[in-house]
Amino acid sequence: MRKSILFLGLFIMICSIASAQTPGYFLTFGNPDGSDIVVSIDMDLELPVWYASPAGNLADSVNFLHIALACNDSVISGHNGGFFMFPLSSWDDASFLGPSQDNNLPGYSYVGILGFADLGGGPNPFLNTNGDTIQIAAFRMHTANNLNFVGHGLCPFADGDQGAPNDGTIFGLQDGVTIVNPQTTYSCLYFSENQDPVWTVFPEGNVAADKGIEVCFALAGEDTDDDTLTISEITNYGTVIEYSDQPGQATAMFCAAFDTPGNYVVEFELNDGTVGIPLQVTVEVTPIGLVIGCPGAFPGIEVSVPVRLETASFETGGFEILISWDNTALTYLGIDPTERIDLGREYFHVNLNDGCSNCPDINRARVVWISDINNGRPHDPAPPGDDPIFYIRFEIEADLPFGMVIPVEFITEDYSDNAISDQSGYQFIHPDLTSGCVSLIDPNTFKGDPNMNC
Repeated sequence: MRKSILFLGLFIMICSIASAQTPGYFLTFGNPDGSDIVVSIDMDLELPVWYASPAGNLADSVNFLHIALACNDSVISGHNGGFFMFPLSSWDDASFLGPSQDNNLPGYSYVGILGFADLGGGPNPFLNTNGDTIQIAAFRMHTANNLNFVGHGLCPFADGDQGAPNDGTIFGLQDGVTIVNPQTTYSCLYFSENQDPVWTVFPEGNVAADKGIEVCFALAGEDTDDDTLTISEITNYGTVIEYSDQPGQATAMFCAAFDTPGNYVVEFELNDGTVGIPLQVTVEVTPIGLVIGCPGAFPGIEVSVPVRLETASFETGGFEILISWDNTALTYLGIDPTERIDLGREYFHVNLNDGCSNCPDINRARVVWISDINNGRPHDPAPPGDDPIFYIRFEIEADLPFGMVIPVEFITEDYSDNAISDQSGYQFIHPDLTSGCVSLIDPNTFKGDPNMNC
């Protein structure tokens, strides 16, 4: 901030600043058309800041700005900084100032923005709207809890000039010399008698989802005025299905499928016809995976190799997995299902050397599991998670060299190989496959500590 103050002082010293507003430059606090903002008492308010510069003149690009706003303390009871939009969000130094009572208007608090596009180093985008009106920032503040305001319009915003000749709102152009004073417009606030609706049902924390698989979650809101509520998605990721249109209540289900892993911020609005209350839900999308582990072991002993199924929210009703290994190094002993698939109930079958009738020794296994067969006894699917679904047991040949890595691999020869399904059996998924191994440990690793007690 000290550097910012020095730069501001430099601008003040080298620039001759006219007090008149510069034609063609516009700064609006509130709605872009200057209309009233509908609010209620004791509510958080985001006051947008809009800017427009003349069209067709790139020399009007701004690389420095100081925005000053005064807020009536009897109407605005609190301040909490704000946020920046592009290009200010990419500037080297942009910060919110105040609140402070150091201004020419008694009973008003001063808040402001100080920004420098480039303080040295790589270039940064300047501010030029080319005739358009764009949002560059927003102040976060809170309205006073005063019942006398209800049903009335108040205009609490004014120029935040702190008294010195150059303390008002000024924009510095890229030539480093020219200063413009935008024409400022301030929206007034109308304190509606309407009570804001509130969200009552929404995900607590992030929502886990699997790549390409539909994920759904419930939403609901209520309104003490018994207004008709609507729930809508502001982004465009999925579909909102509303189930209730009772006065003062809204319930809905949101469903979407995401084809690329990553974090998605889904935005919603609960609207009573007067006020829209926003809601953001982050959906974490991860790929479904089948993973063979790679345990370490010594030659001549038995080893269990885990096979894991990684799902974020998908409930697995069955799978068909085909695995092979080097039978000159590993001798097959068996396959053990885990608790995650209820120890193999209701159906678990291992077909050895499947599709390889001429193989002299066992070197592959097809593993099939179905959680619920049609026998009149319902059975639960495998829950989401990343725990093993079964273990393959081998005996390692005794004369193999230390440090050797013996592959244990997925092989795919048919559409159904290495696929999972939901409980209905109609939705098939081919997970990402990660093969594994058995890694032979060199005993020299433990040299000097035979009982490994440090």
